[in-house]
Amino acid sequence: MDMDEQFTSSDDGGYTLACETMDEDIVPPPEPTAALTGKDESEGRGGNAAPPETNGVMRPRSYQLEMFDEAMKRNIVVARLWFLAPTVSLCQQQYTVICSQLPALQTRFLSGADNVDRWNNQAIWDGVLKNVRVVVSTHQVLYDALAHGFVRLKELALLVFDEAHHCVESHPANRIMQDFYHPLLRGGGKECVPHILGISASPIVNSKPRGLQIIEENLNALCKTPRIHREELLRYVHLPLLERLTIPTHKGHHGQALNSLLTVYRNLDISQDPRVHSLRAENTERSRAELTKALAMRKTYCQDQFKGLCNKAMHISQEFGVWATNYYIVNSIDRLRSKSNAEVMSGWDDNERQYLTGALSRVEVEEVRPDALEDICQVSPKLARFIDLLVEESGPDFAGLVFIEQRVAAAVLSHLLSVHPRTKHLFECATFVGTSASVFRKSAGIGDLIEPRGQRHTLDDFRNRKKNLIIATSVLEEGIDISACHLVICFSRLPNLKSFVQRRGRARARDSKFVLMLAETTPGVIDRWQELEEEMKKMYLDDQRKLQEIGRIESITEEGDRRYLVESTGALLTLDSALTHLYHFCALLPRSQYVDLRPAFSITEDPVTHYITAEVTLPSCVDSSVRQRAGVGKWQTERMARKDAAFEIYIGLHKAGLVNDYLLPLTKEGIEGVAMVAVETRPSVMSVPERLNPWIPLAHEWFGVTQLCASVVELTGGDSKLQMELLLPSYPPSVPEFTLYWNRNIHFRASIRPSARVDLASPGECDVMRKMTQVLLQSIFRGHMRPNEMDFPALFAPCGEIGDLDLWVGTQEATDLFANRPLDRQYGLVRDKTSNLKPYIFKEWTIDAPRPEDVYDGDREEGPCGELFVRVARVLKRRDFLHPDSKDIPSNLPESSKSDLLLATDCVIDNLPFDCSRFSFFIPAILHRVEVSLVADELRKSLLAPVDIQDLKLVITAISASSAREDTNYQRLEFFGDSILKLCTSIQLMAVNPNWHEGYLSAKKDRAVANSRLARAACETGLHRFIHTKSFTGRKWSPLYISDLLKEQGVSAKREVSTKILADVVEALIGAAFLDGGFEKALKCLNIFLPEMAWQPRQFSNNALYEAAMLGVSIPVHFEDLEKLIGYEFTKKILLVEAMTHPSFEAQPHPASYQRLEFLGDSVLDFVVVTKVFSHYSELSHIQMHLTRSALVNADFLAFLCMESAVDLDINDVVEDENTRTFHTLGKKSPKQLWKFMRHHSQEVVGAQTVSVQRYTQLRDDIWDALASGVSYPWAKLRRIEANKFFSDVIESIIGAIYIDSHGDFSACEAFTERIGILPYLRRILDSGDNSEICLLHPKVQLGLLAQSDEVEYVVGLETDEDSPGSPPRKKRKHVCKVLIAGEEVAVVGDGLSREEVQTKAADEAVGVLLSRRKAEVGRC
Repeated sequence: MDMDEQFTSSDDGGYTLACETMDEDIVPPPEPTAALTGKDESEGRGGNAAPPETNGVMRPRSYQLEMFDEAMKRNIVVARLWFLAPTVSLCQQQYTVICSQLPALQTRFLSGADNVDRWNNQAIWDGVLKNVRVVVSTHQVLYDALAHGFVRLKELALLVFDEAHHCVESHPANRIMQDFYHPLLRGGGKECVPHILGISASPIVNSKPRGLQIIEENLNALCKTPRIHREELLRYVHLPLLERLTIPTHKGHHGQALNSLLTVYRNLDISQDPRVHSLRAENTERSRAELTKALAMRKTYCQDQFKGLCNKAMHISQEFGVWATNYYIVNSIDRLRSKSNAEVMSGWDDNERQYLTGALSRVEVEEVRPDALEDICQVSPKLARFIDLLVEESGPDFAGLVFIEQRVAAAVLSHLLSVHPRTKHLFECATFVGTSASVFRKSAGIGDLIEPRGQRHTLDDFRNRKKNLIIATSVLEEGIDISACHLVICFSRLPNLKSFVQRRGRARARDSKFVLMLAETTPGVIDRWQELEEEMKKMYLDDQRKLQEIGRIESITEEGDRRYLVESTGALLTLDSALTHLYHFCALLPRSQYVDLRPAFSITEDPVTHYITAEVTLPSCVDSSVRQRAGVGKWQTERMARKDAAFEIYIGLHKAGLVNDYLLPLTKEGIEGVAMVAVETRPSVMSVPERLNPWIPLAHEWFGVTQLCASVVELTGGDSKLQMELLLPSYPPSVPEFTLYWNRNIHFRASIRPSARVDLASPGECDVMRKMTQVLLQSIFRGHMRPNEMDFPALFAPCGEIGDLDLWVGTQEATDLFANRPLDRQYGLVRDKTSNLKPYIFKEWTIDAPRPEDVYDGDREEGPCGELFVRVARVLKRRDFLHPDSKDIPSNLPESSKSDLLLATDCVIDNLPFDCSRFSFFIPAILHRVEVSLVADELRKSLLAPVDIQDLKLVITAISASSAREDTNYQRLEFFGDSILKLCTSIQLMAVNPNWHEGYLSAKKDRAVANSRLARAACETGLHRFIHTKSFTGRKWSPLYISDLLKEQGVSAKREVSTKILADVVEALIGAAFLDGGFEKALKCLNIFLPEMAWQPRQFSNNALYEAAMLGVSIPVHFEDLEKLIGYEFTKKILLVEAMTHPSFEAQPHPASYQRLEFLGDSVLDFVVVTKVFSHYSELSHIQMHLTRSALVNADFLAFLCMESAVDLDINDVVEDENTRTFHTLGKKSPKQLWKFMRHHSQEVVGAQTVSVQRYTQLRDDIWDALASGVSYPWAKLRRIEANKFFSDVIESIIGAIYIDSHGDFSACEAFTERIGILPYLRRILDSGDNSEICLLHPKVQLGLLAQSDEVEYVVGLETDEDSPGSPPRKKRKHVCKVLIAGEEVAVVGDGLSREEVQTKAADEAVGVLLSRRKAEVGRC
């Protein structure tokens, strides 16, 4: 029988072996529980099944997961698991695999090398096993620990017996069961003993009829054999060609060296043996008895060593011939001489060394030359035939395995093949033999040529094709993971049927051969071997017949008439189309590296009727409610059973809304009517109506007005203060204070506050105000006004009583004014009558002759000496007083850099005081700010009325583009609102669509938050009518007239606006709503612009997410350590389990993978960081905020923190006191990094973790130095780690899990980001002062800025590394990058792991080059 069995505890009594007979007991499936036993699924122990193609992804089969689940049905939380294997080599392999596959579990390997036989007190054992979850050892180690009471069986949760067929007779495996397990079971019941999981490819190790039953009884288990799918058998099982070679008995001569060795041994004087001398010197009764025995039996250690050398030499002579024997003897003697004080004779006393060295020096040896192998007399007939066979089978892809009886024979044969003229160029040989760690003083023999440490890399080299032939002892029959071979040769005789089964299983490559080399022997032995060979042939023929029968059954034509019709569309699903539909659905699931997205089918056959049913399981990203379905029919063929299961699950997908009414997945491409459509495309610029003119509705309010609403406009600057009243039919909205820039020296702070209402008793009162407004405006804007029109929509008047208006109107001659010089009145503007009344600012009167430095206006002749002059300053031409003017006069000069002298007779002076005239300069700016507030208020009262934003300044900021050059713009709010939008969208989608996988969620989110969708929302809602894009300049400004405004009504002018601006304003308003009223108002705002989302309160969504998570689910016991690391104790433990579950994990019961939680956690993390950055007191610019966020949430930084974050566990080492030779424990901390807790079922993930962590270890110190005290963010070094995405995914998924479990408590999420280092580094960035001390620019961005207008070009190529000489080449493609700036080669770097990494590194180096050049240039200057 050839099958792969698992012996597991069952519920019947708690310990029954879960076992059922397999119909196809031909070929074993891939090793069950691959994650624990380390058998690649493509290499089932003792099996012949080649792996199906899975694009490099190792996927546990459904039966593998089912088998382990069967063993652990009642074992949710494992206290301690003890893994047992028969050999130290196998234990070492299993320990390595467990540590790599389950790095979060504290695992310990115990062997004789640890001196466990000398751990003689309970404290040592308790200390060694402290916090240890998994122990790996041989059976004997556990048996001894149980026998001495240091370990108690009831404290173990699971016992795993690898190679469980050893659990018979007096083997330590069976002694554990008989001496401890069964008595404990009888005395205390099933709750007192651990579960049992036995694994074996060959449960029948001999031809005894009850062999299998005996193992079942001993393990208190049932033999449960997974049923191999017929389709896999037909496609992937390759039975090797069985070939028998009969070799005649070798009767050749021994050779000179062997004869001399035997002669020396026979002539050894035992009386000179060191042990004999020692016993004689002791001269006690005991020593005399022992001496007599030693002399009679020639039994001493030295005699045994010499005898063993002779026996091994005889065996080699019989197997290989004279040359090999001479090589063995010569090599053994040379090795002894060269290493007499090393490993070979470690623990021997000097007398023993001298005795053996002296005896062997008398052996006569010959020179061993490789060319002598061409002499047929130098090799045995068996070896000659063996070499012929190897040469015949050799080829470029050859992979062979030779089983041999003795360790030394393996070493000799390996060397022989490496120097033989016919084989040395064809084969790269290696050995693999058993190892043991003896506790006795003599640890190695003089004839042992193989050092076990030299074969540590044998199997890896074989897998990588650096070696193509392994010479092994029986240790490689079972357990050890090895690649499929083309040729397996049994050089020595097969000991039993088990060896046949297991050795044949190594030959599972296509067109492989399994060769038995059988020697001619005595008749009795021949009869016995003929009987065994007949059994082998019968088994082999049974296998072939069963394969043929499977092929016949699967060729049967079966039909089914089941149909599923979607009434609304007419879409039809049939049994024949279901499988295609299902594979298409899975192909569109979110792709993740190392994950097989294909559906997994599990086949069950009724043992009576032989009808087949199937169950299908979809990848873990699919919701658990629809992830698994079984077919309802019974079929003759697996083909139809699969179709049936696919039909059922696809119906479930449709009913769950995961495929649409056209029976198609909700793909991004989509079709009309499908919820999921592609992200909209958008033009860069759109033509939209001009911005709303708020003066038009205000113009209508003037009709029939009986009261005016006065607002005080106050200008404060330096020592001056001016107040005017702004009169409107209704009060304007609050206008934020603003600054008016008269020049660089004089600034005014302007405020507008409501005042009392003004009753209009008669129409004349309004006319007076209009006239006052006209006077003010005409003082500055005379040329832009219509002389006889005064229907201004906004009126200005001095505060208080206006008095006699005539005092404000008109001008006076300068000479008259000088003569009457009023002392209490301010002069108005001076106007030059000779220059069309050009205005000037009055400075002083002067009668003296003009100074030479005085400058006259124009070409006017100098006035006569002694006449009256007016010293004046020129009026500035600019009209934009809202923005500082870079062309303004220097700050250390007065208002004008030049003064003019005007003849008083040529001048008139306005009656209107200068302060009023200066106020007139500011009227356009004041009205602009009122206009901006009117627009914002209209938006607040109309479109945003449901939001009820109280702070109008937030609305003004949100609708002001940077191009408008207002005091504030939307960029900071847009940055904040973008984060809020993504967070709210993620929460909403997760809550409303609990069965959507991350792919659907991301696609829907991308569409909802896309700029194209937001820009469309701005147009559909009319928001575009409120957006400020044009800057106020005051240039060519003219007063507004009510008559003109009424004419403008209904006129729709157009303007070009960037669609990004439209989208940005939507996000800015979301941010403004949040600042005004938290999530409640933000969601109301979202409901206006994205109504299709049907936004629900955040707390409602939080509760829905919380309730969707199962309660009462236990977590793996080591996850308690994970909670300590995270710093948060979960109420719903399932969330923590999901957060740490990679999509490749497929154990039963099927957990959800972390993808949905990572989708949510990404948005939560972004919000946490953005909130901190946005609220910083320094009000960082949006560019600074963007750089800071990018530095903190990028995948490379998060991956680094995932590798860095760890929890310290207390463990103990056992150390020996050099003085007392006793043992004691020494405590230490063992860090368990966060990434080690991730659950997965992929060997490729292990490889990715290993290489990433190796790079992290190399770069860690440099990165931490940069983060802790560096002046630049370490972009290049973080990128160099080249961490896989799952490292950062784990961080984000944990944040998502905390958010749900805490009902949306951001403080709990912040605490985790604080704990792992995100917020501490954020504080360092913010505390550095406006980011000037830490450069956060990515090297490629920084290089572009340094290069300015020069073109930067990255030229990326590939370079190849060769392995060391003498080994087959393994090409490693590394990236190399050149940086060219304006055609000049500035930097060249190689050894790149990817294009992105090498470009980042090259840019970083180029930045350094340019900065050095710039520094050198500054130094020269």
